[in-house]
Amino acid sequence: AAAMTSDLLTRFHYTPMALDDAMSRKTFDRYLKALDSEKVFFIQADVDQFMQARDKLDDAIKSRDLTTPYAMFNLYMRRQRERLVYARALLRQSFDFSKQERYFYQRSDAAWAQSEAEVQDLWRQRVKNEWLRLKLAGKDEKAIRVTLEKRYDYALANLKKLRSEDVFQIFMNAYAMSIEPHTNYLGPKAADDFDISMRLS
Repeated sequence: AAAMTSDLLTRFHYTPMALDDAMSRKTFDRYLKALDSEKVFFIQADVDQFMQARDKLDDAIKSRDLTTPYAMFNLYMRRQRERLVYARALLRQSFDFSKQERYFYQRSDAAWAQSEAEVQDLWRQRVKNEWLRLKLAGKDEKAIRVTLEKRYDYALANLKKLRSEDVFQIFMNAYAMSIEPHTNYLGPKAADDFDISMRLS
């Protein structure tokens, strides 16, 4: 499917672009952004281990070997699970709101965390921020804890629902959108859902 899609996009798209090293780098960057746009799951070492593949994804698609995109996704899933389990564990403690801190929740332009300790501190701030928002909304400590536990449990449960075709769609969509932002790849289920929504039935 990847090879056929690339053949169609390179030959018949209204702005045909070669699947080369430059396109590979664009696809890699967009795929990484699709996985962790706010840079809260991966650390720098995670990203570094895949950088040697940044200009080789074109060859991977042509040779029908998507080992690297799936390996990136598998690590992303592992990191996401680790972060959510850690966030849930933080709910057993109380937070010190007398301490002067700033939390930057828009992190798309931030650098990757350099260590596990740094990303854990980022998640401590993140959970503290969510706690504070609920506190300001009038919830008491027990209600806040229950709300956040449900939120993290729901996110953990959703991880188990992802399938191989979902991963493939995310990666191929990163490639399609690297050609131009309004080109998308829809897998079979996504295409069916799109058709249903267009028919409004």
